[in-house]
Amino acid sequence: MIGTIENSRTEFKVKLVDDLEESVIAFLNKDGGNIYIGIDDNGNIIGLKNNIDFLQRKIKNLIISNIEPSV
Repeated sequence: MIGTIENSRTEFKVKLVDDLEESVIAFLNKDGGNIYIGIDDNGNIIGLKNNIDFLQRKIKNLIISNIEPSV
């Protein structure tokens, strides 16, 4: 379990979701925030099964390709 809870500046995702861009945009339009992938809604660490480098590239590409203006 991590030492934080979900709130207006923290969001947990069990896995990389198709609508990640929506959460990123919501945080960009507010005061910022953190999205943790591999954590369930109760703050328990689930982990990720995929290659971390691959996931980082996929997240970067989702954000670059689907959010305009560019962030």
